[in-house]
Amino acid sequence: MKYLIDFPSQKASALFEYNSEGLLIKYELTPGVFESEHYCFLASKFPFNTKNIESWQQSKMRNVIIRQIAEDLSFERFYELYDQKFGKKQRAKAIWDSLSDIEKAKAIAFIPKYNQHLAQTGFAKKNAETYLNQQIWNN
Repeated sequence: MKYLIDFPSQKASALFEYNSEGLLIKYELTPGVFESEHYCFLASKFPFNTKNIESWQQSKMRNVIIRQIAEDLSFERFYELYDQKFGKKQRAKAIWDSLSDIEKAKAIAFIPKYNQHLAQTGFAKKNAETYLNQQIWNN
């Protein structure tokens, strides 16, 4: 089980991965504007298990966005979900391979919101290579 946690005011993210028993096995932080108070917050409430993450979600903390994400962060899954088969697939894959797991998770998680935006505005969908290269999910 994986959770992506965004701290928008700090322009930072964290990816937490748990095993089948709900225990933390991996975490990754993106560089951001984490001040010492943010590190203290994380240290005091560090989500060592999924129960901690669930309590974070229930408390509806301000300035924190928590999303459970898919286990599969493969290029194939991204390419299937993105569903724009124009452009150079191999170049898109090369960009995908260079992304961190956090960026991959954010790219996949943003696809529904991006599709909704396109439906509302009538803009054309960028090819996968451009979506990845411009990191649309970070705008």
